[in-house]
Amino acid sequence: MQQISDLKSLPKEKHRDITPNSELIKEYEFKTKHLRIYSIHDKSNGRIIILGGKKTSQKSDLNKFRAVKKQYLKE
Repeated sequence: MQQISDLKSLPKEKHRDITPNSELIKEYEFKTKHLRIYSIHDKSNGRIIILGGKKTSQKSDLNKFRAVKKQYLKE
């Protein structure tokens, strides 16, 4: 995450865009062997970390992440 904040790129195995085609706010996933961190890029506030989870719970974590993102954007 530090490299991204320093405007350096990471390989897709470590950081990737997971934004669905219909979404305007970009979604990103930071990856390690067992952990996942989900963030969004809000143009007014920068990159915001929303949720962290394990690889084994990735599918349900993505659902939670998108629900929290939706609530954040409503506020």
